[in-house]
Amino acid sequence: MGRTPTMNSVPENKTLSGTWKDGQILLDEPAGWPEGCRVVVIPQEAQQGEWLGITEEEWPRTSEALADWMKWLDSIEPIEMTPAEE
Repeated sequence: MGRTPTMNSVPENKTLSGTWKDGQILLDEPAGWPEGCRVVVIPQEAQQGEWLGITEEEWPRTSEALADWMKWLDSIEPIEMTPAEE
């Protein structure tokens, strides 16, 4: 029966990059890790020029901006759904 690798057998400081495509992560280079080792995947922030919109830190926080936001929010019509659609 095969041995399940422990985190002690995997270099903790080796970080790899890759691309999410067709439901799989394609690494830029071979990992060299033992089969079955567990990993944590965190998406990388979009590169310059790929981001659309503004970040939360960039939202205006003045009372006028908040009033405009609330006015826009109140203008949204509710979606009407039949019981079957719900």
